[in-house]
Amino acid sequence: MDSPPGDLERTQPLLEQARQGDAEALNRLFQLYEDKLEAFIRARLPRSARPLLETGDVFQEARLKAFEKLDRFAYRGPLSFWRWLRQIALNHIIDHHRKISRRPAQDGLGRESRLEVKEEGAQPLDGILKKEEISAFESALERVPEKQREVLLLRLELRASFAEIAQQCDFPSPDAARNAYNRWLAKLSEWM
Repeated sequence: MDSPPGDLERTQPLLEQARQGDAEALNRLFQLYEDKLEAFIRARLPRSARPLLETGDVFQEARLKAFEKLDRFAYRGPLSFWRWLRQIALNHIIDHHRKISRRPAQDGLGRESRLEVKEEGAQPLDGILKKEEISAFESALERVPEKQREVLLLRLELRASFAEIAQQCDFPSPDAARNAYNRWLAKLSEWM
């Protein structure tokens, strides 16, 4: 598997080919991000939704929505496609969670009851705490300036090395990229 910046650099040519109707280019484009998007979805899928919605389902839905909206996507640099995909997946998870939380389940006697999913070892507040952590992370991430947000996304979600981040974000060295990452990770934690 290529490194994330290599994937990022291949995004634009594949995107252009896909927009011209090349189905193989479209498949390769989504394959570049498949593992990363599935990991992103798995980390954000609330426990209460897991019995009703699997990571693979969210991934396929995000892929379908991205395919449908591909002609409206505006390429704005190497990380823009990843940010667009992650937002589509996040919106799908949020929409699904809203539907489930609004819809009461019926028990066998016809009385309304809340859907409760008990996992081995899960505590009642686990789902709420995870949802709040994800919300706090996404909110704090919005406060981070664009270049620093790219550094954080490259390292945290795309698992790029500091050398790759330095190259992608025009830092003079991997140490400069590491320092920027550490500084903004601390700030992100503080805001959360």
